[in-house]
Amino acid sequence: MSAASTRLYPAGALERIQAIELDLLVAFDSACRQLGLTYFMDAGTCLGAARHQGFIPWDDDTDVGMPIEDYKRFLNEAPALLPDGISIHTMENTPGYSALWAKLYADDTLFLDEGAIQANCRQSIFLDIFCYVPMVGSEASVRRRLLHMEAWQKASYLRHIWSANIPETAPNRGPKVAACNVAHAILSRTTTDEFVRRHHDNLLPADTDAAIWANPMAMKPFPFPAEVLFDPIELDFCGHKIFGPADPDGYLTLLYGDWHTLPPKEKRLTHTPVVLDFGDGINVMETTIATGW
Repeated sequence: MSAASTRLYPAGALERIQAIELDLLVAFDSACRQLGLTYFMDAGTCLGAARHQGFIPWDDDTDVGMPIEDYKRFLNEAPALLPDGISIHTMENTPGYSALWAKLYADDTLFLDEGAIQANCRQSIFLDIFCYVPMVGSEASVRRRLLHMEAWQKASYLRHIWSANIPETAPNRGPKVAACNVAHAILSRTTTDEFVRRHHDNLLPADTDAAIWANPMAMKPFPFPAEVLFDPIELDFCGHKIFGPADPDGYLTLLYGDWHTLPPKEKRLTHTPVVLDFGDGINVMETTIATGW
């Protein structure tokens, strides 16, 4: 659960991260096309495609979403199709992994934020892969299920990580951080990854047609009308054709409101790591600290 940061990268580092993440995205797209899987760019990656035809200039994060059955097939079948140096990581195959969704890693790199360091997780520069599930039932029951899904994702983080993603300026931050520390102490001693995963997955409905879909692995799951997501359409992204939601404007408006307007500089946050190694054994973030970038 790494906090967003206003700390800056050293010159050229963000561009190198984006280049590697683009390689991950292109490899992901190629595997999905070969397997006939449905996916779309998610969250800020979709925003970048729609507003910048590529990365948001300050973004260091890449996200995609898939219907749950396609997600399962990707995890099972894509490893054989991915280029050397790119691998799929989940809680099942990566020690200290606290997320309930999968990631593609650029294997030779390191991207260690505070959360990865606390969890003792070897995290590389990555692409997030989320699954989307159909949400059936009344509006009230969908809302309850989304809240329960969010609670189990938070439990997974707190089992591994004791610090809280709570801004310094948040009201009552001290008591909230203390509560998170207590939750970590309890969860790390009384639960397992398998326990958390099982209880979270029990909330996932069976694959079926539904008017509403949501990402059950997000920290704040958000419901989308099916027609906004499906069938995905190709969008321009850094010179490549990458799939986005069926209605990018509708998707982004629901998620962000006025998505055309750039946020003020103080809200242009990143996930700046403590350790960033592009594969040569050099932590470029040490330069950041030394030079005050």
